[in-house]
Amino acid sequence: MNRNEIIAQKISSAITWISIAFFFVLPLFMLPITTEFNEYNKLVLLIGTTSVMLVLWIVSFLLRKKVVVSRTPFDIPLVLLLAAFLISTWYSVSRYTSIFGSFNSWHWTAVEMFSLIVLFYVIVTNVDEMKKVWLMVISFVSSVFVVAIVAILGYFNVFDSLFSNTTNTFLGTLTVDGFSPAGAVNSTIVLFLVALFFAIILLFNEIKAKNTIALGTLGLVTGVIGVALVLWLGYYIPGIPSQGATPIQPAFTTSWRIASSAIRDYPWFGTGLSTYSTAYNAYRSAGINGTDYWNVIFDRSGSEYMTLLTTAGVIGLIAFATFVLRVVFAARKVLAVSPASDAISRVKYPAALAVVSLLVIYLFVSSTVLTSILLFMMLALWMSVEKLQSGSGELVEEVELSFSAITGKNKEGSHSQLLPWIVSIPVLAISITILFFTVQDFRSNVAYATSLRLIAQNAPASEIYNAQGKAINLNGYRDAYHRGYAETNISFANAIAQVRGEELTDTDRSDILTLIDEAIRQVRVTTELLNPVSAANWQVRANVYRNLLGVATGADQWALESYLNAINLAPSDPRLYVDLGGLYLTLALSTPEEGTTGEAPGENVPATPTTREDNLARAESVLLNAINLKSDYANAHYNLAAVYNAAERYDLAKTELETVLRLVANEGPEHDRAQQDLDVVNTRLSETTQQ
Repeated sequence: MNRNEIIAQKISSAITWISIAFFFVLPLFMLPITTEFNEYNKLVLLIGTTSVMLVLWIVSFLLRKKVVVSRTPFDIPLVLLLAAFLISTWYSVSRYTSIFGSFNSWHWTAVEMFSLIVLFYVIVTNVDEMKKVWLMVISFVSSVFVVAIVAILGYFNVFDSLFSNTTNTFLGTLTVDGFSPAGAVNSTIVLFLVALFFAIILLFNEIKAKNTIALGTLGLVTGVIGVALVLWLGYYIPGIPSQGATPIQPAFTTSWRIASSAIRDYPWFGTGLSTYSTAYNAYRSAGINGTDYWNVIFDRSGSEYMTLLTTAGVIGLIAFATFVLRVVFAARKVLAVSPASDAISRVKYPAALAVVSLLVIYLFVSSTVLTSILLFMMLALWMSVEKLQSGSGELVEEVELSFSAITGKNKEGSHSQLLPWIVSIPVLAISITILFFTVQDFRSNVAYATSLRLIAQNAPASEIYNAQGKAINLNGYRDAYHRGYAETNISFANAIAQVRGEELTDTDRSDILTLIDEAIRQVRVTTELLNPVSAANWQVRANVYRNLLGVATGADQWALESYLNAINLAPSDPRLYVDLGGLYLTLALSTPEEGTTGEAPGENVPATPTTREDNLARAESVLLNAINLKSDYANAHYNLAAVYNAAERYDLAKTELETVLRLVANEGPEHDRAQQDLDVVNTRLSETTQQ
């Protein structure tokens, strides 16, 4: 054995040990320094780990002067799935969203799928002995055991008494009801279920072997994970108390409406990966406004298959269905017989069962970052033992890629020294690029999370401003950063104006104009470059211009155009109609002077009404539309009352305010304000009647 081969073997062993560590770290991995503690960090862990493993794997190719990879039954389905994801990203209605993921949602992206496939093939190809497979299983179950302990302690509020007064962000997180290091409720339940598959089968085998020590250990592990699973199922099972509200997701009928509408307009490749919230805004029915979650913008459907149909289209769903069918055919032989007591069956059976179970669960819930990684981890364990099984080779075979043919691993012959370089250079470039942008995005996320904490702490404006600017400089492709930065600029400009009042200096005026120009620039970036199909982006743009009436050139027209665009993208959202009605009401009650900053609107930008009567009529019309969409929307009725009051139609204003009082709580500022307004309207109505 030459020196290069020895080094290559050590690299292969290092890859396996990294895999073992990954199996342990993943369920527990969370960081309280990012905007979202669980899913995002697990995704970063996946991409970072697979990038390192891929680089090491490529180095082993170059040392061995050959490209060796394990061939599995899932090669073609996985290639089709990755291809569908890449094409869906290219034709996405919001390409940057599909590339980087929806902010605080992240899932799915083509980079994520690429990383999962790399994780699968790197593990299967480099695992060379059953002992290391067992270490992966033990690492995984041990980690889930720790997660279960944390979940149980959190369920019984043990952390509340220990860390109730802590200022440490991580320890404070432990006191949050329903907290789990695994993340969301669905992710945690799936994690416990998968770990139980292994724990129970191992427990039964130890019962047969009558190994007292191992039996006691496995009994404890199984019991703790089982108890944690039951407690977390309390979110869905009546009669079992739960910590926090039951997770919500769109009903099947809603999910189908969104999916069918999306494929009507974008049949083959959907609206684009990670754009479900955009599709939901565009296609949801007005009936949603009669439910408790009328103001929730869902970022995934009630079924993974519906989510894929919406965002990846018919081609994406067919590719995923091909993968599912291949899994079912491959798992039939494994699950048709009871698991034997040999080491291979004790891993292969629960791993195959976990893969099939996840694909069935996906009928009823959408996947998350964690459950997707679990799917490929279990698939890797299953195929690894198939490769190691003596006399096997039906499912997994190690092959060497060459120019002439794909030759068996035992066949002798000369190796092309050029092929490893041809394969390695582009893959290495892709891996390094992905790793670079992942690091940059992580740093930007930390910076933006810092700005949010500074806002909550009422920190100096300069610190907040600098933190958000740093986030944009590190990754300027996330529209959420620009939205937040625009709102920060406007709030700072308003704060300076309010504090200084009539004592504004030339420096203050210069600072205000700079902040205003920056706010305008940021909202234009979000709506014209990064994500023009986001209703939230257009809403923020409209609010910015509404704050600049009399300051920015044509601010009323720009605000009107922005609100109309937002409504066009989310036609069933009554909040947007209320905002637009508020703009018309503002224009009716005051006539701001023409501003001098910013770009003047062109002929294609709609003009606002010029008279008080026309503005009030427009305000009434759009507010009635809001009420038609949601009849019990107190804010819409209150604003409509303000319109009627301004139009001196006091009888109608009284009716609307009485409706508001029926809709809001009997106590609180909203009720008191509505009651005061009603008293004023009654007085005016009485005066009008007497006249």
